Amino acid sequence: MKKIILILILAISLAFSLITINIFKELSFFNTIIKDHDKINFSYSSEHKKHTDDASKYFRKIANNHHVGLTKVTYTGENDVLFNTNEKKLLNKRDNKHQLNLFDSKINITVENLANTHHLTEEGTYYLTGSSTDKEKVIALINKNVGETVSIETEDFLSYLTIDTYSFSFLMLLGILVIIAYCHYLQRNKYNYKTLADFGYSVREIVNFIFRDLKQTLISYAIIFVMVGIGIYIIIYNDVNLFKPVIIFIFTIIAGLILLSLITFINISIFMKGFYKNQTQPNITLFIYTYILLAIVMTVFFTTSVNQLLSNSKEYRSIASSMKNWDYTKNVYKIVKAENGAHHKKSIELTQDKKFEKLFKSKNNFGFLIDTENFMGEDEGDPLYLVNEEEDSNIEADGKTITIDENYLKLHKRENINGKDVLNQIVHKKYTRNILVPIKFKSDEKKIVKNFKEDFNFKRTLSDNSEKIKTPVDINIIYVRNNIKYPTYEQTIGGKDNKIKAPIAIVETGNVSKRNFQHYMAMCYFFESKSKQPYNDIEPILKKYHLTSDLPAIESVYNTKIDEMKEIKGEIVKYVVLALLTLISFIIALITAIHLYFVNWKYTIFIKYNLGYSTLSTHKYPLLLLILMNFILLMLLVNHHLVEGLVIFGSILVLEIIIVAFEFLILNQKNKNDILKGKE
Repeated sequence: MKKIILILILAISLAFSLITINIFKELSFFNTIIKDHDKINFSYSSEHKKHTDDASKYFRKIANNHHVGLTKVTYTGENDVLFNTNEKKLLNKRDNKHQLNLFDSKINITVENLANTHHLTEEGTYYLTGSSTDKEKVIALINKNVGETVSIETEDFLSYLTIDTYSFSFLMLLGILVIIAYCHYLQRNKYNYKTLADFGYSVREIVNFIFRDLKQTLISYAIIFVMVGIGIYIIIYNDVNLFKPVIIFIFTIIAGLILLSLITFINISIFMKGFYKNQTQPNITLFIYTYILLAIVMTVFFTTSVNQLLSNSKEYRSIASSMKNWDYTKNVYKIVKAENGAHHKKSIELTQDKKFEKLFKSKNNFGFLIDTENFMGEDEGDPLYLVNEEEDSNIEADGKTITIDENYLKLHKRENINGKDVLNQIVHKKYTRNILVPIKFKSDEKKIVKNFKEDFNFKRTLSDNSEKIKTPVDINIIYVRNNIKYPTYEQTIGGKDNKIKAPIAIVETGNVSKRNFQHYMAMCYFFESKSKQPYNDIEPILKKYHLTSDLPAIESVYNTKIDEMKEIKGEIVKYVVLALLTLISFIIALITAIHLYFVNWKYTIFIKYNLGYSTLSTHKYPLLLLILMNFILLMLLVNHHLVEGLVIFGSILVLEIIIVAFEFLILNQKNKNDILKGKE
């Protein structure tokens, strides 16, 4: 029984500590800069103010004068963040390389003094800490003397947590199993505690006796737990900075010992009341049914873990096999838009729209556009083009349609049905929309023209009232081959080869409302770079149009799949651990129930064997229960994954038959010997 308790407390300790580590990692950035801070976005206004030209110097002055912590947060990469701050807490925490080491080691934070402005662009997101009055004064002075600020509601800590209800449910269930198993252990030794009580031992002294008896088990638990926990931590997080994880492991051990002490104290206190009435026999039948119920519940949790594991493995293999078709994105980067609160203030939003429009139309614009938004959700069987469909999504502007620009067509040359470059067929007129249409839709030309005229009018005027729009527009259709494909730069769009087959492609030439360009440039804009610092290639043109604070970072398109694979790999490891823990818990519950069954009905079993009853007849009820549990296991496994489910079920069934047969043989022989020797 001690070995079972050891395995169970190891399982729950590992599950609890890993969930705790994950929570602390996810909250590390929140606790560093977001907690107890107000968030604002600053941008220059069209009006030149007193300190417009020396904004950074003025920010430092008023922040220091009013004892306000002011931190400019700039994302310089996918996981790279720059803090320009006057907060002593942040400045003192950085190392000699100006790096702030968070528990979440994948986030790289560089901390610079607010006075060090060679990295700093004044526009962007700031976090303020201090008294409410002082913060309000600083914001008021910035609005009066420098530019415009917009207050942004800071995220609460829950938005930083990926709460896994399955893991928490499993943790709770495992906790119940540990409590039941430990209470069962105490019940088994109840007679010994009665003897100690008769000798005058108090509750506290009996508890001390129990823990002395469990000393070897608890020492083994602590050593194995820390060693296994460190190994799993390194595998999952690829992090060898072990100080904080070990602290969490030690805290888990201490918390576990306190809880065991509390459970022991409560049980012995209850036992002591029964000892006065000479009650020492445990209610074995109740424990049997409890373990059976737990075994059934563990079956459900095990199959859930296995099904999720198989789904993740299938997805991982699918992404891995598609990587060879993803090589064209290796030197391509996507601009990342900052959350700057522009939508809270229309004047800022309009100013941004103008800047995005100028960037798109600039001759120095070396990036390219591809908007595949209508195909979002296709990998999950629920694409946006079906949601938008009115009659036929193939020929509707909000249907199976993408938007590209001429720079995209320079990178991915496409020909019309006559073999000529489509770039030479594009019409550059204010009221003309160019679309590339597969030749198979030629019979629907009139419908296509009607649909895309309506869409073009809306995109030009942002008015859906066609009667008010007097200016006639034209649609220039360029017919292309039916086998045409367009490489996407979104890892979830375009199937295994990430190419969209034969959509209608709108060629954006810049003759739509300026309100469209923020979406284009902030969500669908990509550029090529072979530089080690690719942002440096795009930064000059962003500075020219004052967009560095709006587009402060980039992400590698190629790495989006790599990161997704890493995330799925972590999920696979997690569900492997959960599957093993639930399987072990299921086997423990099953073995314990069988053991208690033989203890509770040993005389009945002995008599039936001696009267010539068969094994099946003697144990028909527990065997029927085992068949029922295995039927549930089989149905849950093959429901989502037929072949893999059958293989896993077969393996578990063989293991289960061996364990059950071994238990039946051993316990049956033990019962015979005990009865013949006159043992109770």
